[in-house]
Amino acid sequence: GLFIKGNPTLHQIPQTALSSKVMTDAFCNIFPMLRDVADDLDKVLKAALLIPWQELCEMDNVPLLDWLQNTTTNPMVINVLMALCNTCVASGSGKFCRENLSAFGGLGGLRTVFVGESNYGYVYPDIQTGLALPLAQAIERQGGTIVRGRKVVKVSTHGGRVGTVVLSDGTEYQAPIVALACTNSRTADILDTIPSDIEAALKYSEKTLHRDWHAFAVLDREVMAPNSYPWRGVVNPDGSFHSWSWSIHSIPWHMNKAEKGKQLVVAARTLPLSEMSEHGTDEEIFAALHQEMDFYNPGYTD
Repeated sequence: GLFIKGNPTLHQIPQTALSSKVMTDAFCNIFPMLRDVADDLDKVLKAALLIPWQELCEMDNVPLLDWLQNTTTNPMVINVLMALCNTCVASGSGKFCRENLSAFGGLGGLRTVFVGESNYGYVYPDIQTGLALPLAQAIERQGGTIVRGRKVVKVSTHGGRVGTVVLSDGTEYQAPIVALACTNSRTADILDTIPSDIEAALKYSEKTLHRDWHAFAVLDREVMAPNSYPWRGVVNPDGSFHSWSWSIHSIPWHMNKAEKGKQLVVAARTLPLSEMSEHGTDEEIFAALHQEMDFYNPGYTD
């Protein structure tokens, strides 16, 4: 469901819309100012849904803003769809999305959230026991070695391949082929030299880094309605994304972990690092999240 910031009414959003008309009607109900441009909005949404997924996947370097401007001249439709796509990818910044969001990322997110063309997966019962440990155990059964409790501090490349990995205790491992997963922010610290073919990607990623804030709360009484939506987004009046929350206790496999009469909820926000100075300190961001939760769920603070 979606809240408009400052309004306690929860709007239901289509997750398996079968046509652009269904999406247009839903968006016009949530944002009444769109009714005057409904025909143009429907035209653009129809064009977005008609792109074959194989073609859409190759539009990762096509700016979403360019695609929209080539599809319609209506500035309100362009701004609203930029904002709605922003909501789908949850960057929390309209400015960031206008500068960086691709047609693949934006329209793919729109089609995922509102059309059900793809889905978001959740590992049961959690990432550690449901994914990481089974993978590690499978590797060990095949004769591989899992090193625990130590961090990679350096890798050396030979002939274009990673051949030596150095751990934080000084141990070195060598192999004909080494696969290593790490965030882009660590790549420069652990490689001797940066390969030329990844320089551009690393440089670009510097301006796309984000931080997340998650405020978890155990409530000692039932504040959220029993039929609360597990995921609820808060958007600004212009449609740009603001924050989101979950009623974790309502997720089926968490039900047995919640004591009777108690609820477990989380509120979250994500912001580009480049815009951090505009939103205050960590304490101020968390305080605002709690205040917002109390607005949409009276009794939360008590």
